[in-house]
Amino acid sequence: GGGGGGGGGGAGSGAAAQRLPDGATAEGEAFWAALPDDVRVLLAPGLTSMYCLTQKIQAHKQPRPLYQAPGGPTFRRWMYAWCRALAAEATGPDAPLFAACAGVLRHDTGTMLFLLPRMVLDALASFDQTRRDNVSAEIMAVLHDAAGEASAWGEGGDHSTLHHHQQKSLHGEQAELAAQAVFTLLDQLTAWSEDPVNNGGGGPGGSGGGASSSS
Repeated sequence: GGGGGGGGGGAGSGAAAQRLPDGATAEGEAFWAALPDDVRVLLAPGLTSMYCLTQKIQAHKQPRPLYQAPGGPTFRRWMYAWCRALAAEATGPDAPLFAACAGVLRHDTGTMLFLLPRMVLDALASFDQTRRDNVSAEIMAVLHDAAGEASAWGEGGDHSTLHHHQQKSLHGEQAELAAQAVFTLLDQLTAWSEDPVNNGGGGPGGSGGGASSSS
């Protein structure tokens, strides 16, 4: 019976992505309808999932910024550490969403990149200056690393300098990925701030409170 149900679920995934199960609230229906089609398709299997989270995401006290270069963790490990910290500290209306996705973050870079702007917005919209400073420190650490990489390759030097440049080049790809993620993040935050529909609401869906005051 279970196998047949699984097959039927796969065949009807397109239809399932268009509506919520019976008993959904009007607020839930409105939220679901506001999601892009590709996002609904991605989330649809979770509508009938029997799994539930049994642990709250834990905040780990770590020195900020989490990004360390050269020689730091890989891009994926750094992104996971940052997203996990942001999710654990979140206090805005999207905090339950971040907590629900916490178990997926380690295994899905796409989900981390999708949620990162919303997580950062949650921090910027808060009244916690430490959280805002942490976001700024993280972004600046990535940008400084990217700038240092570019300037190093543009300089001449002796054998010791060349060895240092070669060592940095081993992490050049990771630094480039981190820089791309940060620029995409900044582009999204800028788009939200310039959107006349959401400008007074602080981000996607008009939620988030005083995000405009963080700039």
